[in-house]
Amino acid sequence: MNHGKPKGLKALRCKLRLDDTWESPPLHILVTAEDELTVASCLDFTVATHGDTIDEALEDLKAMLAEHVRDYIDRGIPEKLIRPDAEEYWKLFYKLELRSERRFLNRMKSKSLLLSTRRRRTRQEEWVYA
Repeated sequence: MNHGKPKGLKALRCKLRLDDTWESPPLHILVTAEDELTVASCLDFTVATHGDTIDEALEDLKAMLAEHVRDYIDRGIPEKLIRPDAEEYWKLFYKLELRSERRFLNRMKSKSLLLSTRRRRTRQEEWVYA
């Protein structure tokens, strides 16, 4: 059992789109291992869920975020959606993102590609809910 700090697994940037009515800016999604669960958190809205696998936790987070956003829009307070998570989670997010960028650059180096062709490697997905 891991009762200490969460172990960072993945950092993603994703957009959430609800029908044609609302689209988010890129959201910061952090996936961690906590105790025996995989936890997916949206650091921008302080919304989190868990699952047995990364994919399960992310699917649950997509659904929870869609419900969360719709609730705030229906209540007429979308400006109150943004509620950033604790600093420790943001630090972990950027640490994982930097690690991913380094791995990408090392692969490029090992393939003898020019570093000038470097592009932003942050994976961004679009989650659409109808």
